[in-house]
Amino acid sequence: MSKSPVYQIPQNHSVSPGALLGSLYNGIRRSILRFTAVNELENLSDQQLRDVGIDRHQIEQVAAREIAKLYAK
Repeated sequence: MSKSPVYQIPQNHSVSPGALLGSLYNGIRRSILRFTAVNELENLSDQQLRDVGIDRHQIEQVAAREIAKLYAK
């Protein structure tokens, strides 16, 4: 069993409250978008999923990939 490295923030590095809140907001927003996408795709029938080119086992991957694309723009 390997030990995980311990990461420490350098003493001269400070994070502004605005940046921290922005990061937290974006993380929550991404999680909600992903949950919504997965939920909607899971409610489709197998035939509907095939029509759009997705297998049921790919739903999580597709949702994560599409949300990553949204944030990459």
